[in-house]
Amino acid sequence: MYSEAVLTFASGASHEGVVGQFTHEAVSGEPGEGAFIRIALCLELESISCARFETYSCPAAKACSEIVCRVAETIGVENVETLTAKDVIVLLGGLPEGKHFLADMAVQTLKRAVRQPLDPQGAGPRG
Repeated sequence: MYSEAVLTFASGASHEGVVGQFTHEAVSGEPGEGAFIRIALCLELESISCARFETYSCPAAKACSEIVCRVAETIGVENVETLTAKDVIVLLGGLPEGKHFLADMAVQTLKRAVRQPLDPQGAGPRG
């Protein structure tokens, strides 16, 4: 059973939908093949001015992605590495058994996105 917080964040996800002009991006999983999360960021110096996500229809995946995006916009680039799956689970008032991996997936996707700037020529991630 989902907590009230999970249901609230999943149904009112204000960070859902990827923005057109982003500077960093990462994807975990494969769209259409089960669990996946895509996070796109707009980084300006050491701040994250916008964070957006795409995921599949699971309420836990949407809630975890929403929390990660909200937190990212407030803590800044330098603190992203300190965010943990446990932090996300606590902020959501818990997750059902078998759904904890989604908190980790969202956090790890965010961390990879911060480290993966897009090629300015539009050829995808650099490196």
